[in-house]
Amino acid sequence: MKIVINPYVGYSDNLANSIVKFGGILEKPKCAEGLCPIKLPVKLMTKKKINELVQTQAQQQGSDLDLIIVSLTEKDQLALVKMSKTEGWGSLKGVNVKIVCEFGS
Repeated sequence: MKIVINPYVGYSDNLANSIVKFGGILEKPKCAEGLCPIKLPVKLMTKKKINELVQTQAQQQGSDLDLIIVSLTEKDQLALVKMSKTEGWGSLKGVNVKIVCEFGS
């Protein structure tokens, strides 16, 4: 099974396109009753929040799982790789973590 993880808060078309390219879905925030959500700049979630996402998906889905974490920049990708090592994502049994990046293209 393959699950795409979005480690960002906020929305951008580049982020949505990257997530779709790797097999996930990111819906554009919708306006309701004339009220539109405030646009937030796209930024990485906290290390704790990203780790919780990875751990939760790994526990819920079990083994034979590809977790794909999308990054928008090389800097974010390097931060996620460092996080992967310090949080031990590589040792999650039956889970293969891939950190992908299009370098903003």
